[in-house]
Amino acid sequence: MFAKSSSTARQAAIRALMNIRMSGGSVRDHCLKMMSHINTAEVMGAKLFSQFKMNYNMNKLKLTPVELMHELESVERSLGKQESAYHAESSSKPKGKPQSGNKNKK
Repeated sequence: MFAKSSSTARQAAIRALMNIRMSGGSVRDHCLKMMSHINTAEVMGAKLFSQFKMNYNMNKLKLTPVELMHELESVERSLGKQESAYHAESSSKPKGKPQSGNKNKK
């Protein structure tokens, strides 16, 4: 009985982790949600991210999940600055000759 509920809870946590998408919120909130789902799945017995861990270790990254979250937040800030600069450039008036509305005239 408990094995079945543990398996169901593990599958639900993995499903929530795989289906989570960041939609307009902060990187911090998204990372905390993902860390919560990962923790729940691992407590229920899931073996997660062995390939990710191997890649992480081979590239000599030595960050805790919290440090990784801080790194992602700094990237989010720098990308936000780049994006706002892009929007400032692209918000200028369209260039070129204005088109008339009489194209279908015969």
